[in-house]
Amino acid sequence: LTLEMIQDIWTHRKRDKMSSSKEYRDFILEQLSGLGGVTTRAMMGEYPLYSCGKIIGGIYGDRLLVKPVNAALALMLKARRELPAPKAKKKK
Repeated sequence: LTLEMIQDIWTHRKRDKMSSSKEYRDFILEQLSGLGGVTTRAMMGEYPLYSCGKIIGGIYGDRLLVKPVNAALALMLKARRELPAPKAKKKK
């Protein structure tokens, strides 16, 4: 996943939407296809992303959100951090 791919994904996202579309999910999965083994399943209108059976992020409100683990944060120093839902609680 390159910075160019992330920027392309970002420009395709839709704002002010609570659930994610299948079309956006398909677009994200196509962009991530080079990683191999990334899967998703519908859950309450959203799409958690899995790799090797572990959650790595998700598609929420037609936004790609990456799980903020140290390895991801080190690669995305300038990325804006967002919660999946407006009323979601921040981890302490």
